[in-house]
Amino acid sequence: MKIKNISYFSLLKFLFKNLMFDKTFIYFNVATLFFSLIFSFYSAFIDKDGEVAIIFDFYAIFFVGVVMFMLIIRICFYLFVRKTEDKTIFLIVSNIVSRLSLFISIYLISIIVIIFQVFLSFVLFNISFSIFHNVENSTIILQKTATFLWFAPLILICLLNFVIFLLMFVNNQVTMTFLTLLLAFTFVANLPLKFIKTSEESTRIKLNNNQIYNVSNMYEALDLQDYIGKGNIRFKNLSKFINNFLINEQNNITKSNISTLEKKTLRINLWKDLGILVDIKGDDWSEIKDLRFKNLSYSNSVPTSWVDSFKQNEQKKYDIKYRIDKRFIKQDELLNLIDNEKDSTKKAVLSDFYNFYQYLAFNFTDLQANYYSLFDDFIFLNADSKINAKQNECSASGKDCESSFLEEYLRSNYISFFYEGSDGKQVLFFDNENKDLEKLVKTTLNSPLMIATRLLENYFVSYTTTYRTIISNPIDFNFTDFIKYYNSRLAFSIFSIFSPYYSLWSSYTYYSGYAYDDIWFSLYSDSKIELYDQQNLFLPYVQYSFTTDENGKVLPNTYENFINPLIYLFLYLTLTSIAIGFSYWRFRKISL
Repeated sequence: MKIKNISYFSLLKFLFKNLMFDKTFIYFNVATLFFSLIFSFYSAFIDKDGEVAIIFDFYAIFFVGVVMFMLIIRICFYLFVRKTEDKTIFLIVSNIVSRLSLFISIYLISIIVIIFQVFLSFVLFNISFSIFHNVENSTIILQKTATFLWFAPLILICLLNFVIFLLMFVNNQVTMTFLTLLLAFTFVANLPLKFIKTSEESTRIKLNNNQIYNVSNMYEALDLQDYIGKGNIRFKNLSKFINNFLINEQNNITKSNISTLEKKTLRINLWKDLGILVDIKGDDWSEIKDLRFKNLSYSNSVPTSWVDSFKQNEQKKYDIKYRIDKRFIKQDELLNLIDNEKDSTKKAVLSDFYNFYQYLAFNFTDLQANYYSLFDDFIFLNADSKINAKQNECSASGKDCESSFLEEYLRSNYISFFYEGSDGKQVLFFDNENKDLEKLVKTTLNSPLMIATRLLENYFVSYTTTYRTIISNPIDFNFTDFIKYYNSRLAFSIFSIFSPYYSLWSSYTYYSGYAYDDIWFSLYSDSKIELYDQQNLFLPYVQYSFTTDENGKVLPNTYENFINPLIYLFLYLTLTSIAIGFSYWRFRKISL
């Protein structure tokens, strides 16, 4: 009797109808849909891109590592085990299709379900964001979901291949036990890296110049250079501008010498060349009259008779004659500067600088009050500024008629309007009736852009100092902590190669990246950048070890010393594809 062969499409339709009769399969798919819907809807209401990235990473690992893992197991058990054991497939397709066609059809229907669920997830997240956010704010979710769209099917196909292989060669009980352990491993596989990172916070490396650095601080300094070089940081043009200035070997600026006269001159020239610091033209001098000393001591560079009078509680009044030689431009001037700038690179830096200032102004209602301590290097008080005694109170010799009004005096009085503490050695004044001293401090010297420049310098100089030091000085390889660091990193490198979880998921984290516009320095720290805040506790990330040159110095681009994780992904795809070939060979021998 001649039996008509059926097409793959008809066979796929038959298998799909069989799956539709499995309530567990239906429940899994509906649960997966709601899981994706809830996460996409929730994340659409989050404004901060960094938090969206964190939430989506949690979703990705749970979706792939738990939900789809269990769905794949259910499909494979249902079609390869249950329908084989109850002879359903045999009764329907016996003598109609070949074992190869049946095997391929079961395999294809599994892949179709995988791709459908992943694509549905991609659509749900992007639709939710397009509805509740503007296009610019949707960049991070598109970046994450686009990576997820190609990564999830590939890793799930690897998993599918492996599950089928186990079902063909191992009994069901052992298979389920092994897969349960594999599922649990999803959430603990990254613990070795966390242990190493925690240990490295207290692990130190000694350089041959006897300087010692924590390993974690060295990684931060190197990673920051990597982020800046790739533009993966907030205010990327401004960051590159100030970073390149600080790491320039000719400038030789470090955290310890940044305030010296030589380095201060370099910094002044930098901001002048950018156009945000200008000379004050003319030769006009200002004067504040009738000030009384609030604090004065013999250690100050003032006439001794002034201190004597102050100690005797005499209410003598003095005048200040001063001139400010330079100033930082105002906000409206900065906008005009940006509009008129022809150089595209410089224009981009200025635009970033304006955005940085706006960022500060948004977070602090009074920049001056919050950052009064930054009135230090950029005071620009003319060296001929004077404190003058009243003419009728000068001695006959005239030696006590005047004294230099130093920058340190101006700074002390500036700070006194925001902070009441004093070490007793500062020259401080009581304001006059017209509040002229307060007007000088809170109006004339109130320069938000000066504060912005000082913040930028402080932000970067700690990291650039560390970076320049570790690439310029050889490592002491005999130092105990370095040996500890080297051995732990070597062991982890071996682990990462042979751990399927680590090597596969590194592809996702590497290519999906972070919300780079949220990578910036903490507002409430002098110099602490939030480089790793978006990393997920359960996900692995590409790692590298310090690579040195022949002299033992850390290479400037040592952060490029890693194996592209895609190599592992394609390796496992190849291995599991070979496993599928063996699975088919075993499938041919199973009695249906």
